[in-house]
This record gives sequence, C-alpha cells and structure tokens, in this order.
Amino acid sequence: MAQIPQGSGKKFEKPDAGIFIGTIIDAVFLPQVPSKNPQFPEPKDRLRVVWVLDKLDSEGKPFRVMEQPPFRIADGGNNTKKSRLYEIYEGVFQGAIPVPYESEDLIGRSNRLFLAKEGEYTNIKGFMPLLPGDVAPKAPADYVRHKDKKAAGTTAAAKPTTAAAATSTPAPAAAAQADSDF
Repeated sequence: MAQIPQGSGKKFEKPDAGIFIGTIIDAVFLPQVPSKNPQFPEPKDRLRVVWVLDKLDSEGKPFRVMEQPPFRIADGGNNTKKSRLYEIYEGVFQGAIPVPYESEDLIGRSNRLFLAKEGEYTNIKGFMPLLPGDVAPKAPADYVRHKDKKAAGTTAAAKPTTAAAATSTPAPAAAAQADSDF
C-alpha cells in the first residue's frame, strides 16, 4: 500500500488518482517493524520503497509515495499468492526480475504508475512501462537517501544483501489490509 511519507510532523499532500510517471529514489530495509494489524500481530522485516512523481504539489515540490511491504519474496508458485514485494519487482522490471533480488537494483527505475485513492491513502495499483518521450522525474536536489543519512550519523539497522535471503514460507492469504503479509 503506497502511503504519503510521514515522520516530520508536516502534513503531506496526496496526489490525485490517475497515471503518473514515478522513479524509485530510495529502498530502506526496516527490521522487525511492529504490526498495527491484530490479524498479523508479529513484527515483520519490511522494505520501504519511495517513489518521486512527475507532478508537483502546491508548494512546487514533487509528490512522493511510498510502500512498506513485508520483506518477503514469493512468486505465487504452489497455489500461493504473490507477495507485494514480488509484485513491485515484477511491475518495476516489467517481467524479467533480476535474481538475486537486490533492493539497490530498484533505485532509479522509472515506470508509469496507476494510483488510486483508498480512504486516506493513495495506493499504487499498477505499473506500466514508460512511453516514448516520457521524461522520468529525478530525486529532488535536497533529497537524502536513508543510507546517506546513516553515514551522516543517524543509526539504522544493517540491510540483508538480498531480498532472497528474506524469503519465507507464505502465510495463508488474508483480506487486503494495511499490514497484511502480502
């Protein structure tokens, strides 16, 4: 589920529903994030993926959307549901997914994104290839990747080298929720 970046206390504007060009500007491993979903109470490793869009907000800054799916790759084999992280890789790479699954391979990748509003969230519902003539947005000049903030003195957990290392047995399918296993 794509969400508007939080944490600074600033209220972020949400983009409208529609098709936008987005570029991934960050991928951050988040170890053992506490669950907000009573159906899935266990903390999970997650990967925060941040896109910048080709549309500006009321302050003239590019919109950003993010997702924090569980850090688990499942391709939907053996009658299981694909994990959301696998769906992101599949959409970003338009089919052929590089193995091993390196989160750094996502950085700088651009696609057309189909966004839909669902309650308070703006979610990425689909990935499409860029069309001839599309200009992919770049990270804002003042954007600092999470790993570079760490180098400047902020602490963060070490990230596994590949998402394949986090592959686990799929949990039973459940209704789509903000903190599901998929």
